[in-house]
Amino acid sequence: MQNIFEKIRTLDWDGLILISVRGKSPWLDSLFPFLREQYFWMPLYLFGAVFLYLNFRNRFYQIILPLLASLAFADFLNARILKPFFARLRPCQLGSFLESLVPCGSGYSFPSNHATNHFALSFFFIFLLPRSGRWLSILLFFWAFIVAYGQVYVNLHFPLDVIAGAFVGIAIGWAGAKLCRYYVQKKFPGESVF
Repeated sequence: MQNIFEKIRTLDWDGLILISVRGKSPWLDSLFPFLREQYFWMPLYLFGAVFLYLNFRNRFYQIILPLLASLAFADFLNARILKPFFARLRPCQLGSFLESLVPCGSGYSFPSNHATNHFALSFFFIFLLPRSGRWLSILLFFWAFIVAYGQVYVNLHFPLDVIAGAFVGIAIGWAGAKLCRYYVQKKFPGESVF
């Protein structure tokens, strides 16, 4: 069993080196500090909220409240329960050759809050979209992936941190979407969310 954990740890380090050392380029060095930053995406969040309100006004609260509950739960679960339990240091806290492109932070690394929150948000909508919204589902997945990848690129997280965060986020997004669908169908029987 210890051998399996050692192999996973080695793969995790190899993935980190591949992405954040061998995969470096000057333009990515200037791009990823912004792309992984949640405040960079604030206009997108505001646009999404306004779009939902204008296009789904009668269902707005049945959509937005489960979404906000999902995000609050994702953040609480990671920051207050999982990270203190695993207590894994960030790559940028472990060695000088792994300096971060952004402030390193003092918190723990596993799982990544950015990955969890962004995958929860994107998969909340992916699970609710009709089949005709496949192109939007691909964009939402790509967006969450880029944010998570950026966390590894800037040396704030190991690949396993963002992979675990993505799985936790997907599960929370699924649960939030189920809750949303329940509330919409309770208030508007026979109607879909979108």
